[in-house]
Amino acid sequence: FSLCLMGSLIWCHRPGEATARGSIPVLGAEHARFQSPRFADLVNAVIVDDERSPAGWGKALDRILHFEPAEIERMRIGALEICSADLRWERIMERYLDLIEAD
Repeated sequence: FSLCLMGSLIWCHRPGEATARGSIPVLGAEHARFQSPRFADLVNAVIVDDERSPAGWGKALDRILHFEPAEIERMRIGALEICSADLRWERIMERYLDLIEAD
């Protein structure tokens, strides 16, 4: 698991880097909302609902401590699928070109 705290921008590279290294990102709900590719709680990430509160992060860590190995493996596979499908250089360039063409 990798804690992926929001930086100074809405979008952040930390969740993508976590998945590229085979780790499951742990990120706040507001932060997750602006990520591309999309991260979903218990699918390919752990989402912290109350990310502005230390207690929210504590609850997320408590959840992590109680995951069964099969749940962790399922989320790891989901994170790796994002990495292989959406974090390839070609796919990133496609998304940026789509954004440029939309303007």
